[in-house]
Amino acid sequence: MGSMSDERESSAASAPVLPEHVHLSPTTHETRMGYLSPNSLEMRNSRTAVYRRVSLLLLMAAVHYFLVSDWRRRPGWQPDGAPIRGSAGIRKVGEVCHVDATGKEERIRNRHAIIFDAGSTGSRVHVYEFQFCGSKLNVLVDEVFEEVKPGLSHYHADPLQAAKSLKPLLDSAVARVPPDTRKCTPLVVKATAGLRLLPEYSVTGILQNVREFIKTHPFLLGDGKLSHSEAVAVMDGSEEGVFAWVTVNFLQDKLRPGFTSMPFLPDETSVVMDLGGGSTQIVFAIARDGYADIDPLKHPQYYYRLALHGNQVDLYQQSYLGYGLMEARKNIKLAHIQKMLADSSDGRALRFPCYTKGHKEDVDKSGKMFALTGDSSGWDACLNVVRPVFRKEDPCLVHPCSFNGIHQPAIRTKNLIAFSYFFDRLIPL
Repeated sequence: MGSMSDERESSAASAPVLPEHVHLSPTTHETRMGYLSPNSLEMRNSRTAVYRRVSLLLLMAAVHYFLVSDWRRRPGWQPDGAPIRGSAGIRKVGEVCHVDATGKEERIRNRHAIIFDAGSTGSRVHVYEFQFCGSKLNVLVDEVFEEVKPGLSHYHADPLQAAKSLKPLLDSAVARVPPDTRKCTPLVVKATAGLRLLPEYSVTGILQNVREFIKTHPFLLGDGKLSHSEAVAVMDGSEEGVFAWVTVNFLQDKLRPGFTSMPFLPDETSVVMDLGGGSTQIVFAIARDGYADIDPLKHPQYYYRLALHGNQVDLYQQSYLGYGLMEARKNIKLAHIQKMLADSSDGRALRFPCYTKGHKEDVDKSGKMFALTGDSSGWDACLNVVRPVFRKEDPCLVHPCSFNGIHQPAIRTKNLIAFSYFFDRLIPL
């Protein structure tokens, strides 16, 4: 299982020799988005600036803000108009891009949106620059990304310091957004599994301090309609997965303004799998006529009906809190310590078959430190340690199930996008 420390930097910088079926494009960014093809196990970075830097959580929120939220119903929004894409690409600001039947001209303009992704291992800011033709989304022009570590949850005992940890990120946003548009540039902060795992009183203190700290900076907290408590909040696990699905499929041109003119084909969209530090998400579209034995509306804990550009899209979604890479590692070690203590009373060293022989690590269990020592017992011994944590024997109340008694229907699409730690862990293979 290795160390519980965040290993993204070491894996990104190690530059391993890759097998022929694994392809990576050059990038200067630390975290990369990978594509996993089930047929060829092909992994590659994106070829455009949109994909270059994806911790990915919250381009999803920016896309949701511009494409899904109430903002789209403001005057001038044309939900059925096709975006200016393809050969048109990025246009010159101020250029006439459309003339309606009355002769009214619409011009190219750029807008920014600032998204803070407060993850379990670090906080990141994404400053997105979008281009519009009038009020119609054209293209994502650019993204600025910065990250600080540790994440907000690290400061659970000092909420003011949690807020101050975001200062370098806010400074980067100020430097990027033109002074004359800062006051109307929306900013939201969405926290994920790191804060979902904390007690409510700790979360409340951190979020309140973050809100007050951001108010000292020249941005629009929220979008003018969101309350400040909504603009700085913990994202529900289902939202996290759904926004990721929207983002990935939007970037693949499978969702776009105007796609109401075409039939929506769920099997042509991509499954999204996000392995974070504290939780794991899986989301995919389902065809209503293909799951006759399942009524999504009767199982809202598993299904999400998304209204997008006039379409109703049924998504299967599940967020496995506690099954992110770091949290799962911790839980596996703690479960093993508990079992070893129950099986032994002679005080011998606690051996851990998932470590290499001789590797040692101190693990905190309820304020008491235990030393785990690797003994190289092999794959089967390690699997026997890991398997109970996934509770495959739990009752399945809504068939079929994956683990922990969690319902999951069959995946029928051939397109699978796996990112975050899925990508990082597969690079050295």
